[in-house]
Amino acid sequence: MDGLVSRKYGATRSHLEEDVLKYIHHTNLELLLWSEPCSEHTAADNLLWLREVIDADISFGNMTPDIGIFTHLDENFRGMAWPEHEYVWGTNKVRKGIIANLPPGTWTVNRYDVIKKQKTMLTKQAKVGFEFDAPDSRAVLFHFRKNNEGE
Repeated sequence: MDGLVSRKYGATRSHLEEDVLKYIHHTNLELLLWSEPCSEHTAADNLLWLREVIDADISFGNMTPDIGIFTHLDENFRGMAWPEHEYVWGTNKVRKGIIANLPPGTWTVNRYDVIKKQKTMLTKQAKVGFEFDAPDSRAVLFHFRKNNEGE
């Protein structure tokens, strides 16, 4: 084990790394055995709702990390892209004046508030330079999907 990890977990000359690792293992095992079941966790229903949203609406398997089409984002925002098809990114705080520099065509934009378990369609006609705001919430996803011709 390297020195950085040793210092992080409290190994010193009087506490050997082996002893520290045994303590960490014991503590983690104790937490695992005495934790609440996942079904009783207060966020379990929100996470299930998010999973259902992803399965139903977002082509997650085609995406890679990328938020390049957006400007005026907070440094903590994260996103995924299937370029020219779909973009999704998450927020955890309010932000005004975000710009989506969308590729040509029209786009449908949905907002998913994971805390409220609420889907809101923002528009079916977004185009390059689409400006919008992120609400004050701890977990919101924005999903941009390119419309088929004629939509």
